[in-house]
Amino acid sequence: MKKMSLVLSILMLTLFVSCSKEASKAGLSGAQEKALEIKCSRKLKQLGLGLMLYTNDHNDKLPTANGWEKELKDYVGEEVVCCPKDKHQYRFFGNGQELCEIEDLSITIVAICECDHQQGKRNALFVDGHFESVDPQQLEKAIEKAQQLKTLPELQ
Repeated sequence: MKKMSLVLSILMLTLFVSCSKEASKAGLSGAQEKALEIKCSRKLKQLGLGLMLYTNDHNDKLPTANGWEKELKDYVGEEVVCCPKDKHQYRFFGNGQELCEIEDLSITIVAICECDHQQGKRNALFVDGHFESVDPQQLEKAIEKAQQLKTLPELQ
């Protein structure tokens, strides 16, 4: 009887330890995910500040989508142009537009992070320098419309 009780206790302890390990791994990966999301947001904010400095120095013109990372390098550094989560470069939409050509800077997207973050949303940088998490479907519709009109994507 004592052997059975001892074996049962050992089994229960083993089960408890393995469940605790899995729970701590899940909690840690959630914390790591949140940290990467915060880093991505911070980088987009830096990119927005660099973009404001760039446009100020270049007669209120945005950089072009082709080579934008080189044009902004002096303003933000090389490490800011990639998302920390997947190491891919942010997608940039500027094509040398003058800021006065853009109707509403607060709804016009200039760059996005293409990986999903909180609740499946994507981080987007707007021409006025702010960023927010955006629903990917809403973002894709805005990008499609912008490509048809040959403009920058806008969230309605």
